[in-house]
Amino acid sequence: MKKNAQTVCLFSILSFSLFADNSIDSLKQLLLSEREDTNKVIHLYNLCWEYQNISSYDTAFYYGDSALQVAKQLNYSKGIANTYNNIGNIYSNQGNYDKALENFFAAFKLYEEIGYKKGLASSYNRIGGIYYTQGNYDKSIENHFAALKIRKEIGDKKDIASSYINIGTVYEKQHNYNKALENYFTALKIIEEMSDKKSIAMVYINIGTAYTAKSNYTEAITYLQKGLHL
Repeated sequence: MKKNAQTVCLFSILSFSLFADNSIDSLKQLLLSEREDTNKVIHLYNLCWEYQNISSYDTAFYYGDSALQVAKQLNYSKGIANTYNNIGNIYSNQGNYDKALENFFAAFKLYEEIGYKKGLASSYNRIGGIYYTQGNYDKSIENHFAALKIRKEIGDKKDIASSYINIGTVYEKQHNYNKALENYFTALKIIEEMSDKKSIAMVYINIGTAYTAKSNYTEAITYLQKGLHL
């Protein structure tokens, strides 16, 4: 049984790597035919994203920097901001949170200048995530609430639910389990309307862990089993 479990795990890793390699090869082919335009920025950005997903950070930085240079030459503000966010993600994955924040704030400033609300919400969300990792929960929740406000204005249900989950996670870390559960259940209601089973399972597990922390083991087991079932 143990051997089978290891095989499944290995298969999952290989499947992901093969998928990433196929995406990278396709993007490189597209890149060869592009001129110095916004499409080239997008392809470079996507290559940066793909390489960071497989933890090839040096190569990810190379394509991120290339995207940034082309975007700046074109004065393509949205492309510059998107790339700053991407580069910030790489620094975050490497544990360099100061550099991550530097890039997220740079992206935020540009999104603000061009009035791109979805990008602003994304930056607030990323900044909130860094503060959470650093243990600065007050600043984290402040940024997640700012992201939630914008996402409500836009009306993007998936992102709204994501913000509620993030807020709940911060409250849980602060041992405010009732507020954590309130936000998890709000997220759950939205996600159930979307019939997103993977996300529903994730929220069930979050609810289960919050009930565990409250020593309400009956409810904890109920929701953890629901998550396991999905």
